[in-house]
Amino acid sequence: MARYGMVIDLQKCTGCGACGIACKTENNTQNYSNGRYYNWADYLSLTIGTFPNTKVVTLPTLCNHCSDAPCVEACPVNPKAMFKSDEGVTLHNAERCIGCQRCIIACPYSDKNIETAGVQYSVISYNPDDEYTHSFWRNKTEWIPNCTSSGFEVSQKAGAIPPNMNEFNHPDYEAVRSSGIVEKCMLCHHRITKGELPYCVEVCPSQARIFGDFDDQNSEVSRLIKMYPAKRLKNNKGEFLSEDEPGTKPNVYYIRDYNNPILSVVDKTNLTTKAKMEQHIKIYPNPVDFFTNIQCIIPKDNNYSLKIFNSSGQVVQVLLDDEFLMKGTVDFKFIAGNLASGTYICVLSCSDFVESQNIVVSH
Repeated sequence: MARYGMVIDLQKCTGCGACGIACKTENNTQNYSNGRYYNWADYLSLTIGTFPNTKVVTLPTLCNHCSDAPCVEACPVNPKAMFKSDEGVTLHNAERCIGCQRCIIACPYSDKNIETAGVQYSVISYNPDDEYTHSFWRNKTEWIPNCTSSGFEVSQKAGAIPPNMNEFNHPDYEAVRSSGIVEKCMLCHHRITKGELPYCVEVCPSQARIFGDFDDQNSEVSRLIKMYPAKRLKNNKGEFLSEDEPGTKPNVYYIRDYNNPILSVVDKTNLTTKAKMEQHIKIYPNPVDFFTNIQCIIPKDNNYSLKIFNSSGQVVQVLLDDEFLMKGTVDFKFIAGNLASGTYICVLSCSDFVESQNIVVSH
C-alpha cells in the first residue's frame, strides 16, 4: 500500500495557470456549463488583508484524494463506483456510476452548482444525462456568420471531440467521459501507473507541484512537510484545517506562502522569522514590448539555468542552460518581439533553489 498525494509550494507558484491548461488537455475535460467547472486542476483567486495592505493570492487546487474519502463512503453501488486504489488514489469507475451525485453532496470540496453555492470550483462535477458532453464542439452555430468556423466544423475537421483529444486507456475511466455520470481528478492514474508524473506536475515551470508517496518517509513530499509547516484545505472556500482538525485526511498539502520572497527548499532557516529574503531576479521594464533586462543576483558559485516558459509550461527561450556562474550580478536581455502578448514565467534555478517571476508581454 501507498499514500500518493501532492505538496504545493505556494512560494514557488506564480499563478500562471499552466497546471490547469495541462490538465484540461491531458484529460479532455469540458468547458464551463450551467454552474459546473470541469477543471480537475483548478485554482482559487483570493484577496487577503485589509486595504491598503492587500494582495491577491492564487491557490492551486485538485482532488485531495482523502484517506477518509466521504465520496467513497457515500457511493451507494456495490462494488463502489468511487473507490480507493492500492496507491491511495481516489478513483472513479464510469461503468458502475449511476449518476446519483451523492459523492458531490458528501465531498466538502464539491458543489453541484458553483454559482448558487458561491464558490469558485468543485472537485467532482456531473455530466447531465440530458445533454451530450463537450457540447461546444457539437454546436453548429458560427461565432461570426460566414466568417468563423463553428465548434462542430472544427471537431469534424479534426476527427475527434474535443478536437485536441488526448487518447489513453484505463480500466476504470475513459479518455472522454460520457453523459449521466460524475467525473473528477484521478491524479493522472493512467500516467503514474506507467512511472510518469501527473501532467500538472510535469508542466509546472516553477516546480511548485511535487508528487509522491507520503507513506515513504524518504520521499520528497514527506521531507517537505517535515521541513515546513504544512496546511490542508478544509473546503472549497479557501479555508484551511486547524492543526487539531483531521477533516477528511486530505493528501494535498500546502507549504509556505504565495508571493513571499523566495527561500530555498534546502534552507533550514527558521520559517517563523519575518526577515526579508533577497530576491534573485529583477526584471525591468515589465510589462515588456520588444525586449527587457533580466538581472540575476547570483548568491554563490554554482551551475545555473535561466529559462522562459509560456503559460502551457513550454520553454520558449533559454538564456542559460546549466552553466557555471560566480557569485555576483549577471544581466541578460530577453527578446520578446516574436512572442505573442501574454504572461510568461522567468525561472532561475540551480541545485539549491528555484525562483520564478512573471513577465507580461504586451505589444
